Amino acid sequence: MTRATTGQLRAAVVGAGFVGAIHARALSDHPSVDLIAVCGRTSPKTEALASAHGAVVRDTVDELMHKDAPDLVCVCTGNDQHLEPTLRSLEGGAHVFVEKPMAFRLDQARRMVETADRQGRRLGGQLQPSLLRALPTGPRVRRRGPHWRHRFHRHEVRRGPLQGVERPLLHAHRNPGSQLRPHALVRR
Repeated sequence: MTRATTGQLRAAVVGAGFVGAIHARALSDHPSVDLIAVCGRTSPKTEALASAHGAVVRDTVDELMHKDAPDLVCVCTGNDQHLEPTLRSLEGGAHVFVEKPMAFRLDQARRMVETADRQGRRLGGQLQPSLLRALPTGPRVRRRGPHWRHRFHRHEVRRGPLQGVERPLLHAHRNPGSQLRPHALVRR
């Protein structure tokens, strides 16, 4: 069945860890969404999460796409494992939401975007837009444009009320050598 026949958005979660559980609960609680499958590599965790939400377990994204054909896939795998599930889901015909960080390297992020465009699918990602609103300079920075955003993220966050939390919020500490530093994420 598809959304056209049921009126419900058929969704799946890839990744059965802490973040995957948050997405599974949110999807299950939404009245217009059916959480149909959970895909993960840790069987006991995956089985428990799927069982808690009345979903089936899938071992691979290819199996998920072939057997269940979800409309939406939320990719909640480890930070360094977002690329392949995202590409496979897009190529399988699903729209995809990717947890942060979208990718470790710009070329990986570009591949995701290009694949979504080629397949005619939507690709969304989790960023920290609340960071811009959290500081009094946020609206002013947005009006001034991209060259000011770098300064905002690298300078003003360190001095403002969010001092000391920049690195955990933006995951720079988990991505040594990553091309996706805070300034790369906000430049347009």
